[in-house]
Amino acid sequence: MKHLLNGSWELICDDKKLTDVTIPGSVLSGLYNSGLIEDPFYRTNEYIARRELYKDYTFAKTFDIELNKGSEYILVFEGVDTDSDIYLNNQKILSTNNMFRKYETEDIKDILKPEGNKLTVKIRSPFSGISSHENAPGKEINYVSTGVLPGAQYMRKAGSSFGWDWGPELPDMGIHKNVYIEEVSSGRILDIETRQTHSDGKVNLFVGAYLDITSNDLNLNFTLTTPSGESFEIKEDIVNEDKYSMRSVSFDINDPMLWWPRGYGEQPLYTLKVELKKDNETVDLKELRIGLRTITVNRDKIDDGENFAVTVNGVSVFLMGANYIPEDVIYSRITIDTYKRLIDAATFANYNCLRVWGGGYYPDEEFLSLLDENGILLWQDLMFACLVYEVDDAFLENVKTEVDENIRRISNHACLALVAGNNEMEYAWSEWDGYRDHSEALRQDYLRLFEEEFPKIIGDISPDIFYWPSSPSKGGGFKDSQKENAGDTHYWVVWHGEVPFSEYENHKFRMCSEFGFQSFPDIKTVRTYAEDDDMNIFSPVMECHQKNPSANGKIMKYLADTFKNPKDFESLLYISQLMQALALKTGVDHFRRNRGDCMGALYWQINDNWPVASWSSVDYYGRYKAAHYYAKRFYNPISPTIVIKREGYDIDSPITSFEQMSAEAAFAKEGKAPVTYEVVPYIANETIDSVSGSYEISVIDMNFNTLYSSKGEINASGLSYCLGDGFTLPDDAYDHRRYVIVVGKFVIGGATYYDVKPLAPYKELYLESADVKVSTTIDNDELVITLSSDKVSLFTEIICDDYDLIFSDNYIDLVSSEDRIITAKLPEEMLDNNIIPGIRARSLKDTY
Repeated sequence: MKHLLNGSWELICDDKKLTDVTIPGSVLSGLYNSGLIEDPFYRTNEYIARRELYKDYTFAKTFDIELNKGSEYILVFEGVDTDSDIYLNNQKILSTNNMFRKYETEDIKDILKPEGNKLTVKIRSPFSGISSHENAPGKEINYVSTGVLPGAQYMRKAGSSFGWDWGPELPDMGIHKNVYIEEVSSGRILDIETRQTHSDGKVNLFVGAYLDITSNDLNLNFTLTTPSGESFEIKEDIVNEDKYSMRSVSFDINDPMLWWPRGYGEQPLYTLKVELKKDNETVDLKELRIGLRTITVNRDKIDDGENFAVTVNGVSVFLMGANYIPEDVIYSRITIDTYKRLIDAATFANYNCLRVWGGGYYPDEEFLSLLDENGILLWQDLMFACLVYEVDDAFLENVKTEVDENIRRISNHACLALVAGNNEMEYAWSEWDGYRDHSEALRQDYLRLFEEEFPKIIGDISPDIFYWPSSPSKGGGFKDSQKENAGDTHYWVVWHGEVPFSEYENHKFRMCSEFGFQSFPDIKTVRTYAEDDDMNIFSPVMECHQKNPSANGKIMKYLADTFKNPKDFESLLYISQLMQALALKTGVDHFRRNRGDCMGALYWQINDNWPVASWSSVDYYGRYKAAHYYAKRFYNPISPTIVIKREGYDIDSPITSFEQMSAEAAFAKEGKAPVTYEVVPYIANETIDSVSGSYEISVIDMNFNTLYSSKGEINASGLSYCLGDGFTLPDDAYDHRRYVIVVGKFVIGGATYYDVKPLAPYKELYLESADVKVSTTIDNDELVITLSSDKVSLFTEIICDDYDLIFSDNYIDLVSSEDRIITAKLPEEMLDNNIIPGIRARSLKDTY
């Protein structure tokens, strides 16, 4: 029986009560909710709020409890952030120093009283923790990661709470998970362990129950219920057991219903119930939902390197998804509702994988259950990222316990695909100036953690868990960190290196587990933190909400390469999102066209932890950027695209080399056009079944007139890509390049797909002002939007100024006179009040 101690507590500083605070909660949640500080996210309030975190705080609660003779009472903190001493009725009962761990006491019955118990949690400022640390001789650390407060590695606390190149430096503190007293009358179930053995179309499910026994003559019941409702039960008697013991049983499952990632099959889940009983009364119960599957990473030798393919039930899966960071700086705001919103966004965009990045925290059970239910694979980093860590005996025991607790819990979930030791630390030791210069002793500390201790812990939990020492990595040992034909890669030359989007097409990474491009959030989001006078991307407020140094300048550089200068601030925000969408599409389309050589694309990042300019495709408030709507298309299991291959030279470019002069002379002598274009259709098919259909590729002018056209049939086997017959555009296409676009229209399985590309850069196109008409109706709970245009309208965005709606599609190219139908599900309050939201549209032409 649990006596929950969540709810109202007192927040105290310098022996003075400041306010009441709701637990789970924190210093920032308490101060903000009571009006003692302004919104930390507004304008530059981050810097003011941070000052409050230099102080120590006490969280206190008074409670009553009914005490029963013969019962033990265990106080449990599922999460304390971070360094604390905990007192009950003025007796110290616990100390904590790791926000990722669960802490519990021995029996506290002798300290409790029926009424007026006083529980206090004294939390030291994280700034005290990081500033007081002294490195051992020969282990001095100088490296500071971009955007991160110095010393973040000295606390077992979410690294990004100290700031990152997308997040504020607000290392909050508090009680971020449940607090309760567990009353143990006869015994309790501490943990459940499961393992699966698949053979000859059958599954043996091993179930181990770890017990804390306080009385004799107990019964342990194991019940497995299939997705179709059939139940199987195994009973065990518990007589004269040691206080801490483990009992195990096995279920043999014939004709198992296998769990698959999204797009590859269904996600049936078996229910496992373990009950501890005394005299036929349940004294404790734990319940899990189990997906039966095999998962590993195939690293077989291929070509001149190694494969890196997540393989589920023997089928190699092309990973499609993104990297996940904490959804808020104030962790008590992260709830089942925010998890559902995020997973809904992932399924909307056809993800089959999320990578939980190593600078945040280990996911909660609610999050993991949503992944199981929705068929989204989990790439789980351990919570180490980008920093240099010093290892001593106390630190080692602390993190070993952390890893064992969390991976043991996560391992019961069907979604778990692999565990990676850290984010970018192996790569940093090999490549990063200022990082790789640290001592050999610290380098050996790295190897001890990630290539000795952690693999052993995870192997002991389950030999079936695939462990990868770092991301990116080629398998450990600091070897070949940039090699493309093995392991996984983080590719940042597009963006940080400021090279064109087309540079993606020069690489065939086995697995691209990070790549990305920044954009600004929607104007509605910007207005939550900026005033009208702040709305210049180089204003102090906008730069406060941009944590990547020089990033706003990078956006402007790419904008100058791609689009015309936008006419106003809001147009600039919109254009930045178009660039992000195009960058990600260029990379993903290329990676999917090379399935087999490449087996996954996880862009950085799906979400934000505050309103900010960043690499996210969904902003802090859950508003989808253009990139997220594009992700729905480029991660569609069936994704047709066109590729325009260009040969020649640009006649408008100045001659800068003898090679270009020679090329011009040769083309002139042969009477050729300066540039020729070959258009090739492709289909990437990430379904099990073969698909076939037709395509029509047209070159049209801005009034929908077709200048050239080619039709054909195309088909693709399951889990493959194929290309159709390409054709070369007539020589005069070059002369029309600024007045035309190329439209690929595919009809496959009754669905219509478009891929639209220009021959010239968007900034050179002579777009005409289109009359885009928008009409709306309501059909049951959906808003139905009909779009039509009299001219080409590129990147047409549907906007609802007064409400946040998620559209079935957005940022679309209107390339014919045919109507396009878009829908949006309406919230209940709008339906109840017969509200029909106003809808407007804008396109690229409207930005200049």
